[in-house]
Amino acid sequence: MKKKTEQFIRDMYMKKYEKRIKKVLTNSGYYHYRNTHVEELLKHSKHIIPYEVKGEPGLTLGTAYFDTIDEYCGIINCGPFGCMPTRFAEAVAMPNMKFGDKEKALRMHNPRYKLPEVFNGNMNIPFLTIESDGNVYPQVIEARMETFALQAGRVAELMKKSRKKKFFSFLSS
Repeated sequence: MKKKTEQFIRDMYMKKYEKRIKKVLTNSGYYHYRNTHVEELLKHSKHIIPYEVKGEPGLTLGTAYFDTIDEYCGIINCGPFGCMPTRFAEAVAMPNMKFGDKEKALRMHNPRYKLPEVFNGNMNIPFLTIESDGNVYPQVIEARMETFALQAGRVAELMKKSRKKKFFSFLSS
């Protein structure tokens, strides 16, 4: 009973502060407010990372599958230097960061899901893991950030094309 009470109080405070932080980010213009449904994200990665594995790896992969193309053009996984869960998330996610993998994951929940035609199933989902210890990033990390930005920019352009095709097919029907 004590653990359940502690969890309830912790969840209550975490949700309260999550909303506050998201509202601040929304005011910056770089974030669109929405509630995060953790269970929904975990469903999209459970074929790779079982529910029993707690923490960020399932959320990182689930977010990549659930939100890329629809909301985001890439995923950046940030963590403290030497953090094992961050490294585990990267190790599990990297081999599965193709748009074809996203399509397979979404078809488990919606058998009629089809990747938009402008995306090739063999294309990589832009994904970058950054570990930080508070110091200036070395040139290697800066180069990876630039590469990520270029890849994400290309995906953003494809997202625009995909939306235009959806819009024009809607008008013609």
